[in-house]
Order: sequence, then C-alpha cells, then structure tokens
Amino acid sequence: READGGREGVLARAMRPLLASRVQRAHQELASLGVELGELEGFEHRQKQVEQLGVTEPDEAAAPTALALGLIFGQLSNLKAALPQVRTPEVRATLTELGQQLGRVIYLLDALEDLDKDRRERAFNPCLVLKDDQPVVSPRRVNLAIEQLQSAVRRLCPLLRALPLQRHGEVLHHVLSERLPGTCAEAIRIHFLSFVL
Repeated sequence: READGGREGVLARAMRPLLASRVQRAHQELASLGVELGELEGFEHRQKQVEQLGVTEPDEAAAPTALALGLIFGQLSNLKAALPQVRTPEVRATLTELGQQLGRVIYLLDALEDLDKDRRERAFNPCLVLKDDQPVVSPRRVNLAIEQLQSAVRRLCPLLRALPLQRHGEVLHHVLSERLPGTCAEAIRIHFLSFVL
C-alpha cells in the first residue's frame, strides 16, 4: 500500500486475500460461488477515511477491517456447498463474529509490528500521535491496542469450537488457537519491553 495508507506486516500479507488490497478479489470469488457481498463496496475507501494520523484510536481504526471480515465469514454459511448444519442463523452469527475478531487481530497485530516503520515514514498507525507535528508513539494507545488484541485473540478459540467443522478443523485450530496467539504474544512482548527497558 501507499506510504500514507497503511502497513505491510507479515500476518497482514499472509491474509491479504481478505483485506483491503484484495477485498475486490474476495468479493468476485465469493460472488462466483453464489454469495453476494454488495456491502463490501467502498470498503477500501471507508478504511482509508477512518485512518487519520494522530486522531484515530486503535479500536476505531480496526473497525472497518473487522466488519469486512465479519461480513465475508458470515456469508460462508450461504455457500451452495455448505452443509445444512452450517446454514443456521446461529452458525452464521458465530462465523460473523469469528471474522470480526480475526479482522481485529490482523489489523492490531499489524499496527504493533509496523509501529516503528510507520513512525519513521509518517504513515498512519493508530498507536501514533502528533507532537509538534511529528508522529510519536503513544504508550496509552499501544496499551489499548494490546488490550484489544488480547481480547480478540481470547474470543477466537471459543468461536471456533462452536462451529460444526467437518473438514480442516484441526488445521484451523492450530492456526487460530496456537500459531496466531503465539505471534500476537511475541509482538506484545517486544512492544512491552520497548517501554520498560
């Protein structure tokens, strides 16, 4: 993405098919499977509008990505090949929340991973504030991002367990319940240490 438009963290690159620069592609692919995602139109513009350097706080900045992934995940229950037990309102609500929490995790983790780079490049990051017209790291905002990230990570495992997974359940549990929390814990540890050392 452009220097003023966001970050390029490792996890975000891995999840790009579902994020800003690939939302249109995800939209087209799901539409070809019979899933309508008209609500995603204009997502990239909404995300960019929200991201105001020094103004937008972590939760507000993460909201458009969380909503977009929630919409995409929720629509998975409408796939033509979905089993009957996946087509229930309860499962759709669980999928929607799983997508929202995963969107928050990806966005906030990316913000922590790219904080120093964003500060140097004057790129948007919800953990930065302006002081004398220069971007500086806000410990309060970093703490908020960490709290919100931890909260979203804690929600992933119960949501995943609530789904009637027939295939790939073990892989999803490994990624969302083990690898992703480990990556988040390492990012949190690095940024916590940067404030106490």
